[in-house]
Amino acid sequence: MSERKTRKATLKELFSLFWTTFKIGAVTFGGGYVIVPLLQREFVQKYHYIEENDILDIVAVSQALPGVLSVNACIMVGYRAGGVIGAICTTLGVVLPSLITLSIISLFYLEFASNTYVAAALKGIRAGVVALMVSAVIRLGKPILKNWISWAIFLTAFVLVFQFSVHAILIVIGSAVLGLILKLAILKKEEA
Repeated sequence: MSERKTRKATLKELFSLFWTTFKIGAVTFGGGYVIVPLLQREFVQKYHYIEENDILDIVAVSQALPGVLSVNACIMVGYRAGGVIGAICTTLGVVLPSLITLSIISLFYLEFASNTYVAAALKGIRAGVVALMVSAVIRLGKPILKNWISWAIFLTAFVLVFQFSVHAILIVIGSAVLGLILKLAILKKEEA
């Protein structure tokens, strides 16, 4: 990650962290990677709390850690933007919409489960989620896949995940090791 230090956020900034992640949590359907373009737009482009390169690092570390990727990512963004209190604000912000929604749905589960309109809306949401995930992959890949090493690691990881269902943590660790080995080989070749 970049060398930018965490800082003490003002009360207005802490509320902004909470409210922004609350809105993101309220519209993020489909899992962790859907949140990436939203985090990028809000915290990189709009508020400048983190750098563009940090998004990739945050996603990689969030995926490797136990827990939900979206919550892990928001914790890291919040910590960077406002220290421990910032991390607490972003965590509460991203989790509360789901908690509220699930509480309501659990009260009326039988009515929701058999409602054809709700089922149709959920099908539509799933299709939109796929588009958001593809968008996140393309945005994340553009700045990274610029040399043969990155492409080799990408293609190897892709085959391992989709053909052999290798666990994400093994992909992250293996990619790091492979990147290091390839970089060391290149440096050794340049010295010779």
